[in-house]
Amino acid sequence: METKEITKQRQEILTLLYAARLNETEIKKGFISANDLKQAAGECLFNLGVLQELGYIKKDGYRYRITAQSIDHLEGHSAA
Repeated sequence: METKEITKQRQEILTLLYAARLNETEIKKGFISANDLKQAAGECLFNLGVLQELGYIKKDGYRYRITAQSIDHLEGHSAA
């Protein structure tokens, strides 16, 4: 995978997690499973690790959720 594709996939993951958090229910609480992310975005373990290290996503077992820091970044409210 080329750098441009990796970056595009990272953005896609954040967009999926943003939508899940925006539409969160009491049951899922804004989380998406690793398997569901893989089905939607392809093999993404590398990007999940990078996003987690950046503090943009939170991991709970095999599920992921976007953080407030990442939401702020996506909405363009920070210089990060």
